[in-house]
Amino acid sequence: MLRGLADLFSPEDILMGDRYYSGYWDIAFWLERGVDLVSIISVSRKVDFHKGQRLGKEDHIVQWKKTARPEWIDKETARNVPATISIREARITIETPGFRVKHLLVVTTLTDAELYSKEELGNLYCQRWQAELQLRSLKTHMGMEKLRCKTPAMVRKEFASYLLAYNCIRRLRLEAARSSGLQPREISFKHTLQSLNEFFPRLSPSCNLDHWLSSLLTTVSEVQVANRPGRREPYTCKLRPKDFPRPKETRSKFKSRKRQTS
Repeated sequence: MLRGLADLFSPEDILMGDRYYSGYWDIAFWLERGVDLVSIISVSRKVDFHKGQRLGKEDHIVQWKKTARPEWIDKETARNVPATISIREARITIETPGFRVKHLLVVTTLTDAELYSKEELGNLYCQRWQAELQLRSLKTHMGMEKLRCKTPAMVRKEFASYLLAYNCIRRLRLEAARSSGLQPREISFKHTLQSLNEFFPRLSPSCNLDHWLSSLLTTVSEVQVANRPGRREPYTCKLRPKDFPRPKETRSKFKSRKRQTS
């Protein structure tokens, strides 16, 4: 799916991803388009810092050899892929107390150690957490954690409706950030959603649309989210589980069985 969005990327863009995107062919795919990659290494690849061109402590450049061709690449395209790729591998220590991960094995095509220090690469990869926060906004704040539809066709429509509403709220937050000189991530997504729900009932044919929109943008930008790079969150469940047993049969079968026993 990500490769299908390749046209949205421009040369010199930097793509951040998890270990799923650190394969040889994925890296070659983005390098061909001039896009650099910052990721963490796959569990199947071994790292030996005694080899390659040393850049610093646990920081080096190595040559990755071409692996077996995946199914999503045709044979003609695979022939044009280089036999080796220069990859930078660096082990980064996370010293923030409370972090679950203490070490990151970062792989990147940004091989210039003078322009991109190991610490900067670690800080850059930690910004990928913003993607997790956006997924939380979509699932939790938008209420998409549990879909209600039953058939595949209706589930697709429900999913599309959620995405449409989510993008509209993100666009509203973007406009509010532009008008107030902030970054979109500095404005609370939940507050934007709540403000929109409050302002929509006030929208009528008799109201001044420009004044209504200006007041909405001002209200949205009032609640800002602080930058908390060292934030710690407990891995616990907020909601206490119910004491009732889980259902093991459909409602109709349960009612039929209860009628027979009674």
